[in-house]
Amino acid sequence: MKSILTKIFTLVILLIIAGCGIDNEAESQHVKVQVEDYGVTPESENNHEALGKLFDAVKQMNKPVEVLFEPDAIYRIGLKNGDEPKDTKHALVVEGIDSLIINGQNATFLITNPEIGAFLTENCDHLVVKNVRVDYDIVPFTQGVITKVNKKEYWFELKLDEDYPTPDQPQFENSKGRNANWGLTIRDMDNGRRSYGPTAVFSDKWEKTADNVWRFYPKKDWAGYKDVITSSRLKPGDPFVHMARNWATTFAAINCDDVLWENNIVYSGPNVTFYPHMTSNHIIRNCHVKPKKGRIFSVNGDGIHMRSSRGNVLIEDCTFRGMADDGINLHSSALSIQKQPAQNQVIVGKHTFSVRPGDSLVLVRPSLGEIVTHAKVKEVKEELTSWLITLEEDLPEVHSGEGFESSDNFYNLSEMASPFLIRNCEFHDYRGRGVLISTQHGVIENNKFYVNEGWGVVFHYETSYWAEGPIAEDIIIRNNDFYAYETLVQGGIYAHISTHSGEPAKHRLFNNIKIENNKFYDYSGPIINMHDTRDVAIINNEVITTDKSPVTRQAYSSIILKNCEDITIDSLSIKNPQKELKAIVEIDENCMQGENISVKNVSLDVSENCKPVLDKRIK
Repeated sequence: MKSILTKIFTLVILLIIAGCGIDNEAESQHVKVQVEDYGVTPESENNHEALGKLFDAVKQMNKPVEVLFEPDAIYRIGLKNGDEPKDTKHALVVEGIDSLIINGQNATFLITNPEIGAFLTENCDHLVVKNVRVDYDIVPFTQGVITKVNKKEYWFELKLDEDYPTPDQPQFENSKGRNANWGLTIRDMDNGRRSYGPTAVFSDKWEKTADNVWRFYPKKDWAGYKDVITSSRLKPGDPFVHMARNWATTFAAINCDDVLWENNIVYSGPNVTFYPHMTSNHIIRNCHVKPKKGRIFSVNGDGIHMRSSRGNVLIEDCTFRGMADDGINLHSSALSIQKQPAQNQVIVGKHTFSVRPGDSLVLVRPSLGEIVTHAKVKEVKEELTSWLITLEEDLPEVHSGEGFESSDNFYNLSEMASPFLIRNCEFHDYRGRGVLISTQHGVIENNKFYVNEGWGVVFHYETSYWAEGPIAEDIIIRNNDFYAYETLVQGGIYAHISTHSGEPAKHRLFNNIKIENNKFYDYSGPIINMHDTRDVAIINNEVITTDKSPVTRQAYSSIILKNCEDITIDSLSIKNPQKELKAIVEIDENCMQGENISVKNVSLDVSENCKPVLDKRIK
């Protein structure tokens, strides 16, 4: 664990030095600019042009500035007159201004077009965006109640709630595509919680059949889901949301250093909520995603999706509710090898945002689930859809292909949102995972996970769909609380590599993971499900399941190890009277033989039929 402690200590020092934003003393020296002085008013139907003039003026000042909105006011912001959503993805774009504070003072930015995000900052260093609320005049989804389901003809009818957009509006037609047109059921549960999906119901055809009633024709098998009407349990009386999901993001930052997003709330959005990429020294603090009062749904995508950030990330005191997808996702993306012109050169597809001289890369062979080599970038030449990368050393033989599904893939270790610290956050009812980690060197601590599908912290590597990476390693998960849900599917902590062949990964690539001092409540299923891992310490964790906890499986084990090696389980306390608990630790036949998996100091209050260890390596 030495490397992670070193990197996290470095992260803390860097955050203190940088301030990640602007400290109080520096903030007091900023010139105060009131937005009304530039014609930005709550009375305006569209503040787009006035805001453009304001930030043009701020840029010309060439000094630290704090832009102040009227406290608790509502500002309508839309597209520039004459523009279409395809012309811009954001209502407000701020470029090339350093030492800038945007202080909403709890004002609401009411976005008037459902196909665009709220705002983007680009090439802005020493940046603070705080005290902003974001909502949409026309929300980028519609909702209603299912009135009919026809499995034979494969359709269902939805009676829309009042004041929600009809699906013949342009945002729904314009969002048609591979990942856009889908919806999900949202059901209130007897325990006071709310269930979102989890089955995604994709539709690319719909028609009006009566006043405010629309018939949707879902794809029966799509995106890994089978027979969606059956698997989603669609039935009359179910509330249902259908999204106009696109690639617009609510809060976005590109190539900004020393950034603080603080005390911001987002009630709705067309896709990802907070989307930093190529940022560095970035704090996201006390930011929240949640449905507005009276609604059952918030945003069409993730809460925080940090792709290709250049490191030193702190996310703290944030909450996530009502979304269609994951709470937090940290990753870089695959650089698919198209050609190898020389031993030290590759041509790669542009599936990530940047590759720079001096960057560190790792080469992964997804067909087998193995790491081929590491390399350092010497030179990069940009082409239209690819980069020619010259490395400081020669490569072994590589596998090229037409995309990351068929090729070896590089991942840029210099832009993977590392090191990171996620702490004091709460993950409530929504569809998706709590924290999805496809990066390295981080700590996840003091969080509360109430996520419906069970999985709070997930390590997953695949190249058949998104190819997010690199493969996670050097992670501490400590002092968190995981709360199970009665429709629990997965373990609170989950790791798995999906190879092209479907066979177990050749190498156990997730490594150097410490899981300590966590509590798991009401799990009638695995608390930890680790595949393809090595060098894992599971220390001093507690499981509390009562006879009142719902039973969701016929038989299960608390900790499942598949294709693992060098695992230490120590000081585990389990209270679980359910007779369905067959074993505390289950070791599959693909785990390394020998004594490299250790289970000791286990305190049990379980049924007499429960085995401490079920070792399937022993025939």
